[in-house]
Amino acid sequence: MSTIRFYPCGPATLPRLALVVAIAYAAAGSSFAGPLLDEVKAGPKEVVIQPDSFMEIRITLRPSLFGSEGGVAIGPVDPLAGECANVTTHTDFDFDRGGSLILQAGFEQGEIAASSYTLTPEDFPLKIEGMEMIFATDNAVVETVTEWSVILWDGNPDTGQLVFQVASDDVLIPHLRIPPGTHAVNIFVTIDPDDPEQLFILNNSDIDTFSVGFRIDSHNRPGTPCISPPDPRRNAFPTTDTSGLNAPADNWLAQVNGPLCVCYPDNGPWARFIELPNGDPFPCRPSGDWIMRANWSRVSCQEGVGACCLPDETCEILLDTFCADDGGVFMGDGTVCEDITCPEFTRACCLENGNCVDLTIGDCERIAGVAGDSGSECASWECNPEGACCLPDGTCTDGSNSEDCQALGGVYQGNSSFCANVECPEFAGACCAPNGACIMVVQSTCDLIDGQWYAAPADCADDDNNGTADICEECARDPAWQCDGDVDGDGQVNPVDSGLVQSVFGSTDEQDLCNYDIDCDGQINPVDAGIVQSLFGTCEAVRSVCP
Repeated sequence: MSTIRFYPCGPATLPRLALVVAIAYAAAGSSFAGPLLDEVKAGPKEVVIQPDSFMEIRITLRPSLFGSEGGVAIGPVDPLAGECANVTTHTDFDFDRGGSLILQAGFEQGEIAASSYTLTPEDFPLKIEGMEMIFATDNAVVETVTEWSVILWDGNPDTGQLVFQVASDDVLIPHLRIPPGTHAVNIFVTIDPDDPEQLFILNNSDIDTFSVGFRIDSHNRPGTPCISPPDPRRNAFPTTDTSGLNAPADNWLAQVNGPLCVCYPDNGPWARFIELPNGDPFPCRPSGDWIMRANWSRVSCQEGVGACCLPDETCEILLDTFCADDGGVFMGDGTVCEDITCPEFTRACCLENGNCVDLTIGDCERIAGVAGDSGSECASWECNPEGACCLPDGTCTDGSNSEDCQALGGVYQGNSSFCANVECPEFAGACCAPNGACIMVVQSTCDLIDGQWYAAPADCADDDNNGTADICEECARDPAWQCDGDVDGDGQVNPVDSGLVQSVFGSTDEQDLCNYDIDCDGQINPVDAGIVQSLFGTCEAVRSVCP
């Protein structure tokens, strides 16, 4: 076997943002060479071929660089070897020696070939080392260029949790290019073992299963689904083996749909092979297993991989060195987050007197302090003598101090606090009970007795000494409404009415509240104007006056 590009054997030689793609060819005339069989099996879109050459594209991804300015670093890195290494597949195809295979020549762009692999509960959590699938051409008359994606799920592909996916862009991740002729190419995607982010399957699906899929995002020369298939002489396709379908429930196909697609499942797009029609008149089921496999290792088998408790109170499975770099506490080889209790981390705690002390969040809260950001220390953290103030009317203001907040009847939330991060307490207000009594309670209590609640500064004062709290006395609208929302009493609900409401926003005058507090919340505001606007052009029954 000869190589068209030399590449180093180990990750230590790779520049952090290097782009190196290794492609190996089997020379014509080797054990892979042979005549085109052109034999059709199981259906008109399956073609058995013996490739003239067998190629491999090795792509190593560094997940931590996704989304960064540098993009995805790619280089040839071998997956883990030794007693921790495992390879799982449903096919008996020899990835090292090659051989005949079946071209799935009806595979449309946008469709996904996937395999699910069920292991033992003891195998989880596991780390994905590599994912492989073989694509091929059948006597292509042009170089085929195929855009592709690789996808990883925790569980089955139809219902599982998406763990990872990446698509070729022909800049950092090459499209699949196959020269004219009959050739097979193994796309081998590996994960750099030295990258701080790895691909872990935690068995969140609870079915001891993970799945790998390869999608054709764009054919070289696409067809029209179920009407005109992709040209087999100008496209590359995924492959299945020639030894028969051994795992019909674990091979999957996600199909695209069209008006004449008789193979599309009723609850599509996903279907197991066993769920696809087989034989006349609709030979939809592939006759073999996808030529695909996954390389993985048990976390419990590897040194230096386990649960890492991070300063932001989260937990991740990381290499011990990366855990230390992030300021975390490594909980031991093979540990998982679900089975450990993370220690509490200290952070800056600002006290009401402006002093600062490094405490855990729990201890800081117990002394009515305000905890700083994750990883903060008093040596570099400035405590702000101002904070959030929760006011009796239900609002909250930032930038207040303790004395000013108390003067407004509010509750100070502590130094360096912000309204966006606090939960204000309920304040008592005037509650007019159905029997006419007035009590000072929080709104939730008033709602329990079907009362009408008014926010502070409303109270139960009886200034006219008639035995009924002023806030609970029924008022008389002036002018009288002819229709609901007709605040000017002209028998129409129109912009004039909403304008009158807007003109007295914020007024606490008793008569204004009687006339314009439409929702009876003790305030005249845009909500009331909005209610009137919603009644434009109507003349519905007049609602009761507020108590």
